[in-house]
Amino acid sequence: FWWQSPDGSRVLAYQHGHYDLGVEENELEKTAVGFSKLAGINDYMRVYGVGDHGGGPTRAQLDTAKKLQARTDYPKVMFDTAKGYFDTAAASGKQFPVVDTELNPIFEGCYTTHSDIKKWNRECENWLVTSEVFSSIASNYGMKYPGDEFLQSWHDTCFNEFHDILCGSAIHGAYTYAKQLRDEAVGQAKTTLDTSLKTLLPRINTHGDGVPIVVFNPLSWPRTDAVAVSSPFPDEDTHVRITDETGASYPGRTLGDILCFTARDVPALGYKVFWASRSKTPVGSGVSFDGPVIANQYFRVRIDPHLGVITGIFDKLNNRNVMVPREYSDVLQILLESSGEMSAWGLGKFVGGDDLIGGSEVVRMDAGPAKATVVFDHKYGQSTFTQEITLYDSVPRIDIRLTADWREPWTKDKPTPMLKAAFRADLKNPKATFEIPFGSIERPADGHEVVAQKWVDISDADYGLSLLNDSKYGFDVKGNTIRISLLRSPNRPDPTPEYGVYETTYSMYPHKGDWREAGTVRRGYELNQPLIARVTSSHSGELPASKSFLSISASNVVVTALKKAEDDDNLILRFYETNGQPCIAEVHTSIPVKFVAETDLLERPIGPKEPAVNGAFPVKASKYAIKTYKLYLR
Repeated sequence: FWWQSPDGSRVLAYQHGHYDLGVEENELEKTAVGFSKLAGINDYMRVYGVGDHGGGPTRAQLDTAKKLQARTDYPKVMFDTAKGYFDTAAASGKQFPVVDTELNPIFEGCYTTHSDIKKWNRECENWLVTSEVFSSIASNYGMKYPGDEFLQSWHDTCFNEFHDILCGSAIHGAYTYAKQLRDEAVGQAKTTLDTSLKTLLPRINTHGDGVPIVVFNPLSWPRTDAVAVSSPFPDEDTHVRITDETGASYPGRTLGDILCFTARDVPALGYKVFWASRSKTPVGSGVSFDGPVIANQYFRVRIDPHLGVITGIFDKLNNRNVMVPREYSDVLQILLESSGEMSAWGLGKFVGGDDLIGGSEVVRMDAGPAKATVVFDHKYGQSTFTQEITLYDSVPRIDIRLTADWREPWTKDKPTPMLKAAFRADLKNPKATFEIPFGSIERPADGHEVVAQKWVDISDADYGLSLLNDSKYGFDVKGNTIRISLLRSPNRPDPTPEYGVYETTYSMYPHKGDWREAGTVRRGYELNQPLIARVTSSHSGELPASKSFLSISASNVVVTALKKAEDDDNLILRFYETNGQPCIAEVHTSIPVKFVAETDLLERPIGPKEPAVNGAFPVKASKYAIKTYKLYLR
């Protein structure tokens, strides 16, 4: 059959039988004849061998195949590659059916098992992409691009994406090595990023009133988001004024040795200088705190600190309640799972459970001009869960940071707990949409466990709720409720996949319209690739106080890579269309680009070499298309 992707491209696919079949005379002939009748062609492919994905063949299998090959009274047997088989099938003239949906889900437990490797994978993906972006930019200012180091880090990241490692279905010792690879990859990315920013910082004009803080944006659109940086005024109980180049002032807050503020309008794939100074009086506040209610410019969130749940959210911009009255959101749930034989792979039957409502203990309440946070604990069995619910000044998200001290191992004589969190919205017959790599997919809101990337959304004709995350992949949606799967404790092949302290952040993003209108794709990237801030000295420089190095005009296009080319010193730009809506856009860059040419994913030219006029060139993207361009430097 032809499998068709969301962008309309197709690949010829084959699915028949298991992946580690043997070679036995009667069974082989019977299966081949049955396949021929089913598929309507006379060629059948046998995937044989021992182990996963058609592992190594045995001598007996090869000997049998050779004997059958020599017979004249048996169907013709030949050794070939999978490509050879597909070429033969494609040339048969048969009109194969088209499957234009996903072939998932399968092994739903793998979406959550071993949450540590899921977080390591997301960290590697985010840090490496961010580091490549600023290394590419800094290479135009004298920094040597560390291509070999990035290549090794990507090799390590991809090794950890092997199907049993990332899926959480490897033995315990595999994750010791996986952690080592993660540490090396993230360490390289962070070190290189720091070198890149140190290359750029001295070239930026930071003269201004106060201590300069340069905020860098690794994403391809201007953004306003929260920043945390080493405070120029550590441990001082003082008001902090944040000023930008226009003279506008905003509130900052020092908590210990960390300064928090919201950086406004940081240019796409660029930076902006802010200045921090002490203030004798409050600078104003974008957030408020009134007992169980915290608020910013976008939302008013009511929290019951004793129940440990969100009891109400009011959307100020759209003048409506987000939740159904007398229902709760951010509810931690324990589901009791009856584990089967392949417990790491498959979810067991749920035989009970509890909503963790009540008995909560407030740990801390912070109400500063830059953010407001309520922190409370839950307990279950031997485990403790600490939730921090935060609203930031001028940021349209409700962030929830969960720290789980998980002490619920698998036991033979009783069901095993699994941890989820549930979020409910006041919507009428919402559609459920899930991010997949370089696209999204709509699925039935039927409560089935499914896989997703950085976000899940439920929206009706007028309004919706997106749930963003920084490290999770398992979800279910039923009606107007989204649930995110957080932790589970299977016993095979690793008897202790989860035991210890785990941290994750997920965010509620209520919005008008559907996920496209709301820009949910961008919000997911923003949670995963935060703004990066550096305190620096006041000095002159050839670069202005704010600058974008590259941007794309269309709101439904996201840059996913800016990196050095593999075969020369030019740059590679990769982006994709996010909304399933074809578009024509213009790329603007201040990098000294003379010519551009479209390439394939392997960076081989597939389009003409065209001039970049004053750092700009047009691009065209069909729905969900992944596009790659080589940028030829002057």
